[in-house]
Amino acid sequence: MTAEQNRGDLKDPQSTFARLLTDDSRRQSLRDILFDAFGLYLGMDISEGASIHLRYGNTAPPNERSVEDPTLEWMRNALPVNQWSDGMKAFTGMLLLLRAGDPKIMIIDEPEAFLHPTLAYKLGREIAQTASQGDKQVFVSTHSSQFLMGAIQSGAKVNVVRLTYQQGSATARMLSNDDIRVMMQEPLLRSANALSGVFYEGVVVTEADADRAFYQELNERLLAEESGRGAPNTLFLNANGKDSVNKIVGPLRALGIPVAAILDIDALNPETNFPVLLDAISYPKPHNSIKLERTGVWSDLISDDKKPKSDGGIALLNGAAKEKAENLFDRLDQYGLFVLRGGEVEHWLPGLSVPRSKRWLRNIFEALGNDPKALNYVHPGDDDVWAFVDRVAAWIKNKARRGIPL
Repeated sequence: MTAEQNRGDLKDPQSTFARLLTDDSRRQSLRDILFDAFGLYLGMDISEGASIHLRYGNTAPPNERSVEDPTLEWMRNALPVNQWSDGMKAFTGMLLLLRAGDPKIMIIDEPEAFLHPTLAYKLGREIAQTASQGDKQVFVSTHSSQFLMGAIQSGAKVNVVRLTYQQGSATARMLSNDDIRVMMQEPLLRSANALSGVFYEGVVVTEADADRAFYQELNERLLAEESGRGAPNTLFLNANGKDSVNKIVGPLRALGIPVAAILDIDALNPETNFPVLLDAISYPKPHNSIKLERTGVWSDLISDDKKPKSDGGIALLNGAAKEKAENLFDRLDQYGLFVLRGGEVEHWLPGLSVPRSKRWLRNIFEALGNDPKALNYVHPGDDDVWAFVDRVAAWIKNKARRGIPL
């Protein structure tokens, strides 16, 4: 796309370069975009034979349509585009073809290749904006969340289709432009970078950042064992409290992404908006029965002034009350809503004797150790939180999982 092109008859320009050379405003617009990306100025060199060459220089080029001394001096000092990086050449070529080319349909594969994430974002934005200004249709295959976010935040009409192929099963789900706009109006989804989830095999959402960091670390240790445990290629995100978890879970599940949610036991508290959680995990309606079960289990948990979150969760129950709670949690697990039966995240790994305090995350990480070869390093076990994370991973990996809308 950036290789030299024949100049031809400039009175009736046919090539992409010739059309750009004879359109000063379009050339200047493209030059401004490229300068913003690279800090260099694009110039079109007509000084060599009957061809047009692209060059990049440190200053804006003089009149490119002439061969006067200042123009020739600029071209002499500017480097040909083929001496710059592959990323610069690809970025330049794609935008040049979009802005000065004449194809009505463009198909671009992995445009972010060789690009820094910041440039991938800019390229996504510019491709979407440029396509929306004309009558071009652009289809892009990408694995870059930065490119995708740039395209979405350009303000242009963008549809996202998520394609997957796992274990012999293929899926295709579309998130329409209208749906994307609703998602992008939610500050939490933007700040949590939730759309990055479209490039992962699974997502885990926790209610706080400390929870996210803890479970992500444990999952990494399970994966490091190379025994098939843990959830591979899984993104860990955190919401801003229980009542915002659904805002991340629901939209991503609509794209067919297995999104598990991990919540402390007080998710059963009537003060928590339980119905929106049920909607987000696509729990079958009507919800009357499970809402009653939730109310009954919570009543059992707090009877006699018990404090289930800090004092052990369902370990406070006995007999039929405990069985009723287990049944409720089992059913929620099937839909990827994992409520901590032990109360709260700080109750995991009691053998490490880490006090529950504001510094809990720092203390638990210190207790876990950081060198796998050290004697104090905590390797995965078969029970406690390790078994819990395995259960979450099993739901993510299960093709027959419940809770993904059809």
